[in-house]
Amino acid sequence: MNQLNRQQILDPDSGLLLHEVIRPSAVTEPVLELNRVDFSEPKEFLQGALIEIPANHSFRPHVHLERERSFSNLRAQESWVVIRGEVSVDYYSDSGVLLITENLRAGDVTITFRGGHGYRTLTSDAIVYEFKSGPYEGLEIDKVFI
Repeated sequence: MNQLNRQQILDPDSGLLLHEVIRPSAVTEPVLELNRVDFSEPKEFLQGALIEIPANHSFRPHVHLERERSFSNLRAQESWVVIRGEVSVDYYSDSGVLLITENLRAGDVTITFRGGHGYRTLTSDAIVYEFKSGPYEGLEIDKVFI
């Protein structure tokens, strides 16, 4: 399997995982078998994985079942995938303390499980995909600005 560079950003007080930056390495060899690396803990609402898929592999058609789930103290979790360009991300603790700044490039992924973040585009061609848990019920109850 090709290497996956994972950087976990922890809360300095509690040790809880706040953010994760995932940077896949350059492909150095052909993908010969299906490989999966999960980069979210199973308990997190937002799940992510890197999947290497060999030529002509297929996944059986399927439907995910609707079922009742229970989450306590659910907060929105957010992920950005940089498609093109470069983006700078400031990562904060829940109390608003700046922990680290990272520059993300095409192919890089960031997930915020808890804590805060701020984004700044560094190039004029930046395109990102954003994924976050829903439902989104409005700015007033979803976030507070640092």
